[in-house]
Amino acid sequence: MTKQQITAVLIFCSAFALCHSGWSKTKPQKEADRYNVICENPDDCNQAVAGLLNDESNVCTAVLVREDVMATNLHCLPQKLRKEGSSCKGRISFTFPENTKNKIEYADCDQVLSVSSQLKDTPLTPDYAFLKLTHKASRKPVAINTSGVANNEMLTIFKVDPHEDIGLLRKVTCAAAQKSMLNPLFKSEQSSVISLVPCDIVSGNSGSPIFSAQGDVKALINSKGLPADMPVNVDRFDVAFASNLACLNIPELGLKNQNTECHSSKDRAAIRNASGELVRDAVHPLMMNFTKAVGEQYRNIHEQTKNFLKWQADQQDIPYNGDDKAKIAKVGFKPKCITASRENMMKMQEEMMKIKYSEWGVQLSLDSAGRPNPQLAATEVSSTLSFSKEDLQKTEVAIKLGTTSYNVPFCSDIAAK
Repeated sequence: MTKQQITAVLIFCSAFALCHSGWSKTKPQKEADRYNVICENPDDCNQAVAGLLNDESNVCTAVLVREDVMATNLHCLPQKLRKEGSSCKGRISFTFPENTKNKIEYADCDQVLSVSSQLKDTPLTPDYAFLKLTHKASRKPVAINTSGVANNEMLTIFKVDPHEDIGLLRKVTCAAAQKSMLNPLFKSEQSSVISLVPCDIVSGNSGSPIFSAQGDVKALINSKGLPADMPVNVDRFDVAFASNLACLNIPELGLKNQNTECHSSKDRAAIRNASGELVRDAVHPLMMNFTKAVGEQYRNIHEQTKNFLKWQADQQDIPYNGDDKAKIAKVGFKPKCITASRENMMKMQEEMMKIKYSEWGVQLSLDSAGRPNPQLAATEVSSTLSFSKEDLQKTEVAIKLGTTSYNVPFCSDIAAK
């Protein structure tokens, strides 16, 4: 296959998946039809990692976790094979590349042992498949680590990158990022789908194993991009998502997990709610420390209008639009009630005074891992306070503060109730 042909067929197998299409369409049984995989660095090339080729010309990455069991992503399997017990004979093959200690080795799929639940339209859905081989591999399998993934944990990924007519087994190192707007559901070590930022992941890396510092597998790469409906400019981030093996519950492989977080909702509503919680949690301590400044300005504005108005703080939340330094809240003041009597107001000028005070905007930036970082920006305001005497016989008077109008009751009327 020429470079131009491969470039033309470089497509995602789904909206978020990272399988790569473009290899021979014949069934992967003959050596000539197999995925040609080599090590970028034969001295540092994990011997348990293989390239995967299915009979729909899609390539992925897989890892040997038992002598005769491979782990990869569910979406790397042809649609009709995505259920436990399916025969995958003649439909999926694996290539372990040659390294300084091992010769090249081929293996074939026999049966689908275990798969994750049905995939949804978001990359934050667990995505794994365990496949039994027709024969035991000579390579040494790696251990599965179900302890979970810690925040900022540095992890090593061995992945097969499609490159012209070969697959190149490479190593990259990425950091796990909890409580990020890029994956608001990654809240703890036991969350079912983790995020890594930044992380160099390309089409064809689906199923790539993620190793701990001890050399065991903690997760499998499944996708890149952003969850549906997330208002974040993805061009600023190189983010990858992976299925956390801490959530595996496969008795046949001796893996049991009862953690409730593994089964929490992953739909779009849950993602939006979780992102909202992240923003609120980030803003809350800022607003708590902000109370003193608000109190000082409250006393300032009250002193200027003490014979006329009482005031109250006014906070307006603004939906986050994903921009850098986007304003997500505005904090100012608005009239609470009129302290002056109607008789005294009849003697006042309708454009009665200019007042000065501070307002604040809460801006939200995202750090390099997509975590919310709110900041306060103060603005000095000078506004004219005015009213219409025609309103004085009404229960509420239209008080204008600059160009904004408020319907304000009399304090005496409130007290009478």
